[in-house]
Amino acid sequence: SALESEIKGKHCIVVSPGPSLEKNIELLKNRDTSQLLIAVAQAAPALAKHSIDADFLVVMDPLNYSWVLDHTDCSKSKGLIIGDACHTSFFEKEFPRVYAFHNVKASFSVDKILGSEMLLPGGSVSVGAAVLALMFEASHLTLVGQDLAISEGRYYGGYGEGVELNADCMISVPGYYGNQVATKPDYASFIREFERLALLYGTKTKLNNSTEGGAFIDGFDHIPLADALRMLGEQNTAFTPEAISDDEIDQRLGALAKGLKAERDVLTETYKIAVECSRLIKKIASPSDPKMKVLKRKEKKLSLCTDKSPTLQIFCQLEVASTLRQIKNARSFEDNKSLSIKLYATLMKASGRLRQEISKQLETALSPHMGS
Repeated sequence: SALESEIKGKHCIVVSPGPSLEKNIELLKNRDTSQLLIAVAQAAPALAKHSIDADFLVVMDPLNYSWVLDHTDCSKSKGLIIGDACHTSFFEKEFPRVYAFHNVKASFSVDKILGSEMLLPGGSVSVGAAVLALMFEASHLTLVGQDLAISEGRYYGGYGEGVELNADCMISVPGYYGNQVATKPDYASFIREFERLALLYGTKTKLNNSTEGGAFIDGFDHIPLADALRMLGEQNTAFTPEAISDDEIDQRLGALAKGLKAERDVLTETYKIAVECSRLIKKIASPSDPKMKVLKRKEKKLSLCTDKSPTLQIFCQLEVASTLRQIKNARSFEDNKSLSIKLYATLMKASGRLRQEISKQLETALSPHMGS
């Protein structure tokens, strides 16, 4: 939310790494200083190649691809806009400021600790950057390098760069120049997201698609970047977000430590009960064994513990759900027993590892706030 005063009334240019970017990227070098350049991190290599400094860089994906910033002087930007669940390598870059948002549901009540409940939605980082500009009432939003299609036989493949395209999976959509172009299913969903944004914000913000290639986005004006750059928003004013006081930082860290300790306690209890269940079920020879009643009670406690743990739900929810489905469909007691042992092992491994990681965080970053 500290960015609202910087974005409101400005012409925001969102730069993505599509193949068409090379057609007009040079024009960004001499843009008016009132125009705010917001680049997704994957576009940083292209900008660096042309000695163009972005005002802000945006990171939403959790993987470590911080190498895209190797040739970028991060200190020349105004800051990094990053999801709180992204890789720590990005936080270690020399950005003047870091603006964190929640791109997944916040764990440990971090949203309440930070005094913010804002989630930045979007299936792609480019959509997320556009949402940021629109939400804070930019006067103009211009998309550059947002091909969303197989442009001239090329596309930005992200982490799958170089992977051969399956022609059977291609979709035909309207193109930037009025023709039909091929695109991938995920790109098609991003097109729909941009079109939805146009319906929601098109009357408040002037929307331009200046990619000059790729897919057509309904609700946007498709104009050359040179024309879009003639549209000016408000002139720059000094942008100095209010610093967080040391006392407030201490209070937030204390609250975070409390949340981490509560999560560690739940994980400890989960591990303990999973071990008890694992030992007990190995002693049970048939469904009529009296120890089955004891096991069912312990399993109920185990289920309650896992429901309380946001980290377990993130790390092993799919594996647990899959095993539970298999248990439900098991045709024999022995199959049910072996699958239950597998379930307990999954929870033991996950809760044990997560408990260690949380303890490590408490011992380092939050050590002054450990309490008794």
